[in-house]
Amino acid sequence: MSSRRKLRFLTAFASCVWLAVTAPAAAQQGAIAGRVFDPTSEALANAEVRVDGTTLVAVTDLGGSYRLAPVPAGTQTLTISYLGYETATAEVEVQAGETVRQDVNMAYGEVLVVEDSPFLTGQAKALNRQKNAINITNIVAADQIGRFPDSNAAEATQRIPAITLQRDQGEGRYVQIRGTESRLNSMAINGERIPSPQGDRRDVALDVVPADLLEAIEVFKAITPDMDGDAIGGTVNLVTKRAPENNRFGATIAGGYNDIVEDNIRSANFNWGGRFGDGDTGLVISGSALETDRGSDNFEVAYDDGFLDELELRDYTVERKRFGLTAALDHQIGDSSSFFLRGLWNQFDDQEFRRRKVSVVADGEIERELKDRFETQDILSFNLGGSVLPNESLLVEYRISWSASGEDEPGRLDSLFLQEDVEFAPHVGPGSIDPDNIRANPLNEALSQFEFDETVLEDHVTDEKDLVGAVDLTFPFYRDADFSGYWKAGAKIRFKDKERNNEVFELDIPDLVITDILDDWTSETPFFEGRYQTGRYQDPFAIRNLLRGAERERDIEEDLADYDAEEDTVAVYGMAEIQRGNLSLLGGLRYESTETTYSAFTLNADDEVLIPVADDDSYEELLPMFHLRYRIDEDSNLRAAFTRTLSRANFEDLAPFVFQEDDERERGNPDLDVTTAWNADLLYERYLTPAGVFSAGVFYKTLEENIFTATFDETFGGEEFETTQPRNGSGADLWGAELAYQNRFHELPPPFDGLGVYFNVTFTDSEADFPDRPSTRLQGQADLLGNLAVSYEKGGFSGRLSLNYHDDYILEIGDDPSEDMFVDEHTQLDFSASQRINDRFRLYLELINLTDEPFRVFEGTPDRPIQEEIYSWWGTIGLKFLF
Repeated sequence: MSSRRKLRFLTAFASCVWLAVTAPAAAQQGAIAGRVFDPTSEALANAEVRVDGTTLVAVTDLGGSYRLAPVPAGTQTLTISYLGYETATAEVEVQAGETVRQDVNMAYGEVLVVEDSPFLTGQAKALNRQKNAINITNIVAADQIGRFPDSNAAEATQRIPAITLQRDQGEGRYVQIRGTESRLNSMAINGERIPSPQGDRRDVALDVVPADLLEAIEVFKAITPDMDGDAIGGTVNLVTKRAPENNRFGATIAGGYNDIVEDNIRSANFNWGGRFGDGDTGLVISGSALETDRGSDNFEVAYDDGFLDELELRDYTVERKRFGLTAALDHQIGDSSSFFLRGLWNQFDDQEFRRRKVSVVADGEIERELKDRFETQDILSFNLGGSVLPNESLLVEYRISWSASGEDEPGRLDSLFLQEDVEFAPHVGPGSIDPDNIRANPLNEALSQFEFDETVLEDHVTDEKDLVGAVDLTFPFYRDADFSGYWKAGAKIRFKDKERNNEVFELDIPDLVITDILDDWTSETPFFEGRYQTGRYQDPFAIRNLLRGAERERDIEEDLADYDAEEDTVAVYGMAEIQRGNLSLLGGLRYESTETTYSAFTLNADDEVLIPVADDDSYEELLPMFHLRYRIDEDSNLRAAFTRTLSRANFEDLAPFVFQEDDERERGNPDLDVTTAWNADLLYERYLTPAGVFSAGVFYKTLEENIFTATFDETFGGEEFETTQPRNGSGADLWGAELAYQNRFHELPPPFDGLGVYFNVTFTDSEADFPDRPSTRLQGQADLLGNLAVSYEKGGFSGRLSLNYHDDYILEIGDDPSEDMFVDEHTQLDFSASQRINDRFRLYLELINLTDEPFRVFEGTPDRPIQEEIYSWWGTIGLKFLF
């Protein structure tokens, strides 16, 4: 970080400290602090604690703690409310200059008392957090995560309005919020952004994180100044487990079946925790493990002026493992300070065999290729933080975090056998295609004619590390019964380092035909239900044995993917929240300054020499943010927000590499500007008895400096080249509307009073401008998204049938509209159920993708598919127990 930037940062931070510390102290005022508990004596998070006759209000944190300050001296009445629970009151005598403690025990509402209601309990936890947030937020609580059949963090988010998933092997992977591509969204763990394990992306694949390690998933659709500003679509925050009040051990063991590979699924998790001493120390440890054999049938197509150019048939077999471990320690030191230490480790292993048959119609060839690849991704995170109360009117919060992620792909082996002089009779033409039966129809294919062509050995390593420090100062104030609030200021600094290293070698095996090393492997189920025949392939173990001692030739071009990157970001902010009657207004300004330094390589293919190259950049952004919440009545809110946010470019796009071959060039762009957006939101919400909500809202975003891949002609060294490079485009506009309803129909006569519904739908549209082509919609924007779930719980039984839908959206922008690549619409039906055996044991069943919904990509129009992948269904049955 430069000296000038350090000076600006320290000056701004010192101003924040001075503002908070020198604020005038309140006279004849004290404070009220305490905790709120449910009927089982567990801490109750997100309960609202209000001082009657004033605008003073607090919301309990994840440990059930609250603090109200400053409070006028004298007798005060607290009202504590929580959706699904009976409202509680407490009378408190407040002394000037002192903090009085008042703990509260809540009672269940009628519906929660008379029935075993895990769905309803989960809804109550999520909706209370959503109701009491100052900004527009959606929550999935741990109880809800356990009731939907969602195994990873990405899949758990798909139940939230306006969420679309990008999938891999049928599992959710990348999260898209409100019609924005995943790059435009932020992924965080306990409030700190997760470093990406992948070398070409900034966004994070959330299938790395097991869902059963989480306390909750928060999706902030409109952020506040004390949050990282890189969240144009929104921020997904994964909240890990917190220590329970009572010593508790719970575990789950399960087994399952995957239909397409006719193989097993195995999973287990545990959770142990409690509070110790006088309850001042809490500890929780959670672990999770999943092993599953997966697979898919895939075809991919390339066209040339409407004619069939290539047809690929791909058969995937995958052994996937997901491990996770979290731990959290918290300790209260008297009444004035506390600290926490949290850690998380996740590992995602993927052993993939891909058998690919490629009919290259244009060249009269058929390829049989085997990919033998093992990949592992890791995320490791540690957070240390706490809070201190120097006086009754100042709260200081601090945190330091270190996170690391990585992706390792050692010894990937791709081997290719080729038959030449093949004659084809394809039945695809510019005006004639059956999208469900695309065939190349080779006329003289013979397995004995496939000769060895090439083998490529690859090692790929990516590492990213983040070191973050932050401090926040909060100064509450109280003027009179109708006017109160707080000032808040803070600073944050992040040091990010990322490195990618690729090594690729070509190996030669002379005089070999595929029939010499045929594998006896056959697909467990007919490929595409018998629509296509793929035949037999080379044995992966025989290939590896043959390559021992083989000559290697390094592919120097692949080193152009290597880079080292350093990115340092400093931020300061100031904000205030004002309570005036039924109106809550939050406004503030965030300042972020970023410096980047990159090193990479250029290559002239004629000389085959790598030349190191470096570049750097710096930029600053001011991000104003305003939020309004008007409390229409006890159960209804009207919300509005106006914010400015940003999203940084992918690391690969910023690396200053240059590759030149013949008359073509490809290069990175370290001068890419960040994408910024102005965002406007309006939302009405009404909370329903016993634990439901109806909400309706609209939103609008206008983006500047959107990033796309450009192809253009340029002159270099006196020669003309066709160059491909990521560039900033013109503006884009995105708008939409959300509608949501969920509740239990508890007023129906038995047995129908156990019925419930969970429904949401989102409509979006957009227009993005790009040079040299007509405008189109943004990548990732689907016109229609929705969830519909019908649940029933009574007598210890809980069941839910869930439907998730998204319309088609653009995956990649082409040179013209006919070349745009779309992910087709997706409708998936899942089922989950559980039965309480007794107070300690519960049996459950999960069935996923009952509709056998494929993943489908098309180019230009739906009748021109370029990829289709099917997975069939899979499911698990297991036992949960609690002690």
